[in-house]
Amino acid sequence: LISLRLLNLNQNNIKIIKDSYFNCLENLEILFLSTNTIKSIEPNSFYNLKNLNRLDLTFNEIYELDSNTFRNLFSLQMLYLSYNYLKEIDKKTFLDLINLKDLKISNNQLDSIDNKIFYNLSMIQSIELD
Repeated sequence: LISLRLLNLNQNNIKIIKDSYFNCLENLEILFLSTNTIKSIEPNSFYNLKNLNRLDLTFNEIYELDSNTFRNLFSLQMLYLSYNYLKEIDKKTFLDLINLKDLKISNNQLDSIDNKIFYNLSMIQSIELD
């Protein structure tokens, strides 16, 4: 599995992402986790995915993101979090996403967003908030 580049786990009834699930997939570039029932993502779950450039977590049941959820994802360019139950996003959550170009966080339960969460996103081209 070490050479795996794309992993599609859409529609698998996944409820939790443990911090050990993706440890051996350091060459993974694309990870689809959409349309599951993910409620929780343990901190640093994606930490070893240093080559990940696309992460899709849409259509889940995520209520919160730890500030370390996306830690060390320096290569990530596309992050999709739409259609979850996010109520707030910590201002440090996207800190390591220095190459992020496309962020989708629409259709959540966000009342407000601290503009500091976008501070380090110097490559950003599109943010979908609605």
